[in-house]
Amino acid sequence: MKLIPTLIIITLMFSFHKKEGIKPTVFNETETDTIVIGDINNDKIIDTAFVKGPKWVNEEDGWGDPKFYNINISFSCNVPNITNDNAVGAYVENIGDIDNDGFSEIIVVPGWWIGCWGRLHFYTFKKGKWKHLDYAERNVCEDDNYKQYITKINNHKIKIIEQVWDEDEADRIEKPKFIIVK
Repeated sequence: MKLIPTLIIITLMFSFHKKEGIKPTVFNETETDTIVIGDINNDKIIDTAFVKGPKWVNEEDGWGDPKFYNINISFSCNVPNITNDNAVGAYVENIGDIDNDGFSEIIVVPGWWIGCWGRLHFYTFKKGKWKHLDYAERNVCEDDNYKQYITKINNHKIKIIEQVWDEDEADRIEKPKFIIVK
């Protein structure tokens, strides 16, 4: 994911400041990632998601405070935004119009500072707003194409191959999870 190099740079910069005893500089600008997601509203125009990252502040004003770590996802097709707390970036993917209502369902994969285990959040667009359906756990550092793990069962159900912790195996295993689109 293109989010990873940005996170590494910010993490290294934060680590350097801490090591040298220097307080981080105030970053009032946020970075916006542009992700082409295909035609999500069936108007024959390719749509784009714009992921605006958090506003970085200095240590005295909130470094490490989760309320400052949220992202805002806006869309070129003039639909409401999606906000995700506890993230520093995200990947957005169109998974197709599962329920045949003329509007594609999407997944949002929030990014964080460290670690590869994350969640794929499933959204559908109903009555003029995004509705969060459910999430599935996966390694979010391995792929930029999560659609390969998703299968449409019928107009109201999809299957995702999730990677979950198995106590008996003391490791992650792949297991199907079913998500209802309503």
